[in-house]
Amino acid sequence: MNKINKNLGVIRKLSSILPCNILYTLYNTLIHPYFSYCNIVWGSQLTSKLDELFRIQKKAIRIITKKNWNEHTSSLFKSTNILKLCDLNKFQVACFVYKCIHNNLPSLFCSYFVLNSEVHGYNTRMSSSLHRIQSRINVRHFTIKIHGAKIWNSIPSEIRQSLSERIFKKKLKLKLLEEY
Repeated sequence: MNKINKNLGVIRKLSSILPCNILYTLYNTLIHPYFSYCNIVWGSQLTSKLDELFRIQKKAIRIITKKNWNEHTSSLFKSTNILKLCDLNKFQVACFVYKCIHNNLPSLFCSYFVLNSEVHGYNTRMSSSLHRIQSRINVRHFTIKIHGAKIWNSIPSEIRQSLSERIFKKKLKLKLLEEY
């Protein structure tokens, strides 16, 4: 968190002399990598644990768009095409599940996700969704097997059935940004 704050300070000092498009590039090089690195591991935690990081991200978005400190940020995220921290996690987890389902990951991950139709032979509405493993302890709800299935099942089927990973990513990002 200290490195992110230091980099945010650099961007803040440069914001008075640089245009917004350069500040956006600085955000993508100095701050965004910290938010996206291993996000599928740490980003699915309770939102209370991620609040400080989200506040830093909101400060950054206000700085790069040259808005006031109390400006609402949802429209700023949408206009800059930057995903909020929680949505960045949803995006990366969904991409991981997509790769897993389409066998684009090492064989270790092949058994992580199973369709409901493979668990039972009944033809139900949810037969094309991923089977969610039940857990009694809260900590396990944040694992990729459970959290990934939950996120995947919440994505509309027209996005899930995308023919390529590039199209899937594009449609999913647009859907997430639409909600802002």
